[in-house]
Amino acid sequence: MKTLLFICSTFFAFHAANATVRNVSNAPNAPVNPPYAYNSIQTALDACADNDTLYLHGTNVSYGAVTIDNKQLVIIGSGFGTNLQNSTNQSTIIGTINCINFTGSKNLSLIGLRMEEVRCGNSSTNTVNTLYIERCGIRPNYNNSSDRMRCNTLYLKQCVVAEQVNYDTEFKPIVYSMAMVSNTVLQGKTNFSEVTASIFENNIFKRTHSYYGVSAGSLSFISGTGTLNNNIFLEDYLLNGISGCTFNNNLFVTTTSLSGQNANNNIQGMSAGFVNNAYTYSTLSRGDFSTYVDYHLAAGSAAIGAGMNGTDLGIYGGTSALSKEYPINGVPAMPRVIGMTLQSMSVAPGGQLNVQIQAVNQK
Repeated sequence: MKTLLFICSTFFAFHAANATVRNVSNAPNAPVNPPYAYNSIQTALDACADNDTLYLHGTNVSYGAVTIDNKQLVIIGSGFGTNLQNSTNQSTIIGTINCINFTGSKNLSLIGLRMEEVRCGNSSTNTVNTLYIERCGIRPNYNNSSDRMRCNTLYLKQCVVAEQVNYDTEFKPIVYSMAMVSNTVLQGKTNFSEVTASIFENNIFKRTHSYYGVSAGSLSFISGTGTLNNNIFLEDYLLNGISGCTFNNNLFVTTTSLSGQNANNNIQGMSAGFVNNAYTYSTLSRGDFSTYVDYHLAAGSAAIGAGMNGTDLGIYGGTSALSKEYPINGVPAMPRVIGMTLQSMSVAPGGQLNVQIQAVNQK
């Protein structure tokens, strides 16, 4: 029996019917057969045309930093968690994603990756049109204004955004139109002072310890353009410089003033009631995107059914809810082939090779 582990997909919004699908694996002895199989992600990216898809196999070894030169692409990995479907699954790790020469007309989709934040340099002319990031573990790199994530529209869905290990960093994208953040864990500092309009729905905001031992966690500088529905704010997570925004059906573990906001049906001073928060400030919860942090709501939680239209608060509720069957680990929501068994080891010329395929339908 020979087991092959790879990902299969039916469609993506930005994927054209005539596009090329390229597989990339940096595992030792991985097959190399351009234009369909590579061991270097940069070589594969350089060969790509608009609307191509890259599948990055999970190896637990970083693919390193890459550069994308004004191409509309879909890049899919195996997930970012420390414990995926079973012991044979490994996470897909990628370094800094540098976007260059984007003119604001091409989209980029990133799915199932453990990644550094996308960088667009310091030029306002280098802008991704729609940046779609789903089920990724992201470490923001912003600590100055020279290298920023920049796009017209940002969709951040079912992700974990956590500060750099040993650094006090901030998630501070530049978004010229709309940012939609849903069913995501945002850990540490989130600054939306350079986002034109934003919607936060069914997220979890949590504080963390920085490298110097100072707890950090705040949502900053949104003025009249932010709508926040069905979120959970842990501990004394701060609202900093926010005015005239709309807060509907959020839960604040620590009592938080919403003076000056349009506030409706929010819960104050009540525990979220997670199954396992893995000690909020611990290395386990901030350092390695551990899937042992379980954000499912335990029985009796005040967040159950407390959202708009009776949905649960947090990442397992709302219109983009994560499946309650799984922890938050970044495995893409698509059918995946997990095994292949050859029924016979030899076939006569012109004969048929019988193959049994095992697959799972990840939600």
